[in-house]
Amino acid sequence: MITLLLFISLLQDNPLDSGKAKLKKLDLEGAAAEFAKAVEADGKDKAARAALADALFRLGDYEKAEQEFGKAIELGATAELHAWRGLVRLRRGQAKEAEKDVEAALGLDKGCVLALVDRAEIELAGGDFAACDATLKAALKLEPANPEGLYLRAIIKSAQGNPRGSLRDLDKAAEADPLHIDARVMRASAKSDSGDAEGALTEMDELVKIRPTGDGLYALRGMIRARAKDTDGALADYTKAIELKPTAENWLRRAGFWRSTAKDQEKAVADYTEALKLQPENVTALTGRGYAYCRVKDFKPAGKDMARAYELKPEDPWGAYNLACFHGLRAKELEGEDRDKAINRAFQWVTEAGKRGYKKLACGCHKSNLEHLRTDGDLEPLHADPRWKDASAADESD
Repeated sequence: MITLLLFISLLQDNPLDSGKAKLKKLDLEGAAAEFAKAVEADGKDKAARAALADALFRLGDYEKAEQEFGKAIELGATAELHAWRGLVRLRRGQAKEAEKDVEAALGLDKGCVLALVDRAEIELAGGDFAACDATLKAALKLEPANPEGLYLRAIIKSAQGNPRGSLRDLDKAAEADPLHIDARVMRASAKSDSGDAEGALTEMDELVKIRPTGDGLYALRGMIRARAKDTDGALADYTKAIELKPTAENWLRRAGFWRSTAKDQEKAVADYTEALKLQPENVTALTGRGYAYCRVKDFKPAGKDMARAYELKPEDPWGAYNLACFHGLRAKELEGEDRDKAINRAFQWVTEAGKRGYKKLACGCHKSNLEHLRTDGDLEPLHADPRWKDASAADESD
């Protein structure tokens, strides 16, 4: 009697079907929970294993997704299963392992579109652009609305300087698969870059509902909100990202917010310090904390941070330039001989930065690093010195 009742109960509420229904409603976490129930009920149910693996992949849990796809393959290999595991492995940076899955998939089905897209991505990563183009075209010819293929083509178009074409492909990918998180994240970023803050935030709000435990989604929405001057919203998102996953990267994001947007240098120092507890040799954290210390005129630890950052990466022109700025900022607070010594040190580091090619580099906030150097307020104490003319001149080879 109990067995019969259990059987009737399962018929009434099949977790696999329930999970699929939740997917249609974009309830990704709910779907994953249902698929996990289906696997628990029958570990040899290949469809349940594959469905759980797919949901885990979309939730960003690539390690568990790879494991579940592997178990599904053990229950009965198919081209699609190998192709999906290949895609997961690509997201984990395992190109060689992904290539094995691609070979297995195409061995089972030469027309497996996802396997062809995987191969195109591998070719792109290897620098074989012609092969990538040919493989991707073949894949999209077989299935023009394949979301993964459209997403990869969008990445390529963006890199080629075709943002409109990239956005069109992202729209198509999201339409074909509303749960393609990567495509929708890229679309939100593209909208933000183009000045469509409202559209970007609408996209991110939907994505956070789909993947509420995705720290990267909160971090990205925080960046978009900061761009839109919503500092309270940005801070809430950066803080949520840290709560979900207190990684060095998330501490760095909020530290950058404190330093550049909120102008709260002491809080920036605190967050950079948390990042450095996790990654003591993180050059970005050392440099950022060094500047934050400078802004509160605490130059002793600032000098140590800047010097350590330079020691860790002496070939980087920015390391030498940052030391020049450090001494320039010190000079602003000094007088007489001490000021002169700081200015001399700043000139020495400007020269070192130039030797390392600083002036020839592109700059994100100016037309060039040379223009950045000429207008940087941190170096203002150097401007009245006769040496400034040469220090701020273009290289003879330019």
